[in-house]
Amino acid sequence: MADTHQPFIDIDNFLANNGYVLHIQSPTVNTLQPYMDQLNAEGDLPWTRIAKYGMAESVKDVYQNPQVIMSFDSSDNICSVMFYYEVTDQGDPFLWIEAWGSKDSGLGSILTFLVVDQADRMNFDLCANPGFGSPGMADALAQRPYLNKDQVTKWFKITVPQIQAAALELISQAEEHFNLQKVWHSSGFPQTGNPARFDWNTNEWADTVVAPQDDYGTMPAFIPDVLYKFDYDKKWWTLNQVTLMDSFQ
Repeated sequence: MADTHQPFIDIDNFLANNGYVLHIQSPTVNTLQPYMDQLNAEGDLPWTRIAKYGMAESVKDVYQNPQVIMSFDSSDNICSVMFYYEVTDQGDPFLWIEAWGSKDSGLGSILTFLVVDQADRMNFDLCANPGFGSPGMADALAQRPYLNKDQVTKWFKITVPQIQAAALELISQAEEHFNLQKVWHSSGFPQTGNPARFDWNTNEWADTVVAPQDDYGTMPAFIPDVLYKFDYDKKWWTLNQVTLMDSFQ
């Protein structure tokens, strides 16, 4: 029997305790200010330094499609921050994780879960500098069997086939967790064990082997300066009900 996949347990507990995620595409100083204030209130810690670095970089006009994703506990306390962007001009396209700061490794697992899922849907590889995250993160990443280290760049890299293979390996364990099931798949998820993609034309999962197709529809567009909350029932980003001004209260 395979060992229990700890990040899945962490995500399930995070969701069970009403944790949630916010996503901001093309962030601006104004968009991120309330969250930068939260990080400053946390104090000067290793994870907050990385998180603040990521936020500061994300607003610079040098990245292609910059995106910031953050997790919060049920009391709206910030728990982790990830900044990543697209790279499409260096061979195979990939999402590059520039910074990932997490108060606890488990509180950041939901971010990697969603970004890996996004990379898979975009047919992008996923890459990260081995030094990102927190002390010990590079060693932890190196232990993942589906990660490999590029001998030239020294980056950790997950290719599309590896992302799919890792997902298939862990489906049975994911299904054991009630809360993780909400984000892992809908009730109509193909049970064949084949890789599947969410079809935005029909809002249903399409089995890529049994029903191969090229057009999966256009993902809902993100609007700059608009805050989103991940809806685990609809399995997609929805407008956060808290306005930017409310965030300052």
